[in-house]
Amino acid sequence: MAIKVRSSSRPLTLSQRSGRSYKMLTDSIFNPVCVILSDFGLTPNLVSNFRGVLGVAGLILYSVGYQWFGVAMFVLSLLLDSVDGAIARYKKVTSHRGTFVDKVADYSIYCASILSMVYMEYVGGFAGAYHIAIVFAAILMKIIVDNEGRKSDWIIDPTPNLVWFMIIWYASLFLFFFFGVDFMGDVVFWLNVALTLIALQSYYVIHLRWFGNHQRSKSR
Repeated sequence: MAIKVRSSSRPLTLSQRSGRSYKMLTDSIFNPVCVILSDFGLTPNLVSNFRGVLGVAGLILYSVGYQWFGVAMFVLSLLLDSVDGAIARYKKVTSHRGTFVDKVADYSIYCASILSMVYMEYVGGFAGAYHIAIVFAAILMKIIVDNEGRKSDWIIDPTPNLVWFMIIWYASLFLFFFFGVDFMGDVVFWLNVALTLIALQSYYVIHLRWFGNHQRSKSR
């Protein structure tokens, strides 16, 4: 049965164009690795699931005292983030379903890193819980705003134009891991403020897109 896809003439965002350039760069770097891994029968989804488990396990180990071992596993899981997509493009099996699996691994590791800081009392419990909730709300809103109506082989392209908060958090986390710089609570606070504003603004855009035209037509 054929899959119906929706198309749109909306141009790609700057972040999406940058993402394509990044993929071209990582493909050129990891192609030799992709050849070897493909020969062993490894699939992109298998790599995504493995790195998700590896990253979460590493953060758990870090939280309970096995710090350098846990950091090594966590860093390896981040490095593998570029490998699963490169394998998919090498084997020509890219899809938005596969992207969804990749994003589940991404946000599982991200949430585990927040919870590890909460467990070690570097981030407050309420701030950490709110952060996880607002991250998912902002991601959902941005996916709809950026990708609704674009061509997709799934429900929707599950890639939000929203990666900067992970870069900020992981940069802060690396400063904490390797240099003992602790401002994790402040980082979470300001990320919560920014992501809340983004979620509200995105909801406003969605509301106008879905209901604005209908309400204007009724008033005529």
